[in-house]
Amino acid sequence: MDTPDAPDVPRPAANELRALTAAARPDWNPDAVMTAMADAHMCGMSWADVVERMGALIADPDAAPRDLTAHIWRSKRRASNGPPDAYRKARAADPILASHTRKEPHELA
Repeated sequence: MDTPDAPDVPRPAANELRALTAAARPDWNPDAVMTAMADAHMCGMSWADVVERMGALIADPDAAPRDLTAHIWRSKRRASNGPPDAYRKARAADPILASHTRKEPHELA
């Protein structure tokens, strides 16, 4: 029903969605669900998207709460053939990690 007095739907109901996930997916940590919803809010997902995606995740036996925003993080991550520069620098600075660092093609010759 589309009337001028109709409320915006769906209305945010984080506690209710948390209760639903606890009932439907007892293998999920309820705090992880709340963290995923907070992350979704910080990423700018609408509540309608959160409800839709969480419903799909609940139905997926291999899904986890963190998958709620995985598509956003994947799209923001720049394409790279290796780890990010900060990660490379940290590995190089640590003697143990540096000894396990992947060799670049020019270093193999």
